[in-house]
Amino acid sequence: MLKSLTALSAALIVAGTLIGSASPASARHNRHHGCCGPLPPSYTYKTKHVYKHVTRHHDVWRTRYFKRIKPIIHVTRIQPVIHVRKVTRVHTRLVGVVYPVHRHVTQVLPARKYVTNSRFRTRHVALRMSGSIANGNRMMKATTRSAVAPNPRK
Repeated sequence: MLKSLTALSAALIVAGTLIGSASPASARHNRHHGCCGPLPPSYTYKTKHVYKHVTRHHDVWRTRYFKRIKPIIHVTRIQPVIHVRKVTRVHTRLVGVVYPVHRHVTQVLPARKYVTNSRFRTRHVALRMSGSIANGNRMMKATTRSAVAPNPRK
């Protein structure tokens, strides 16, 4: 399409120059120079298309609603309640176990009497020892009379 448009515009330009040359030359450019003045310029047109990509952004905000699912969960929980009655039957079996128990008892016994008899003389008298021993006690016999009276219990 651009090529045909370019060709058409070139044909018009060429036709315009041909038509313009049939008219007298002084019709346009002879005002200051007379009939043999300078030649009028010739123009050729060539169009070059320079493309610039310009992007203009116009931000337009619109609200568009869409559905978002929010789950609402209703939970019914069932919890069984089990009542357990625990019965413990205790059977007692008696078994005797011997273990020592120390008790301290104080008993008061009747007094024992130990009687010891002894004879002695208070004067210094010469004594002689006899060879006989009666009941584990040595018997002494005095050669003279004793000054102490004999014990009546014996």
